Amino acid sequence: MTRPLSFPAPAPDEVEPLLNPEEAAELLNVPVSWIYKRAKPGVKDPLPYIKVGKYTRFRESALKAWLDRHAKGPK
Repeated sequence: MTRPLSFPAPAPDEVEPLLNPEEAAELLNVPVSWIYKRAKPGVKDPLPYIKVGKYTRFRESALKAWLDRHAKGPK
């Protein structure tokens, strides 16, 4: 069972835009296929994603927090 993730919330009067898989791949500098593989149920340590109907979307702040948790070496 995975634990719920918490992410920085945008200001109450501001909604954080959602990224599509191509934009998420550009942000992380990885192939789009890698994004799709890491953003689905059952994957160990998946990328944080949101389903909007049939579409997969990402919050930039959540992806950056995920990346920070996986950083190796000195910060």
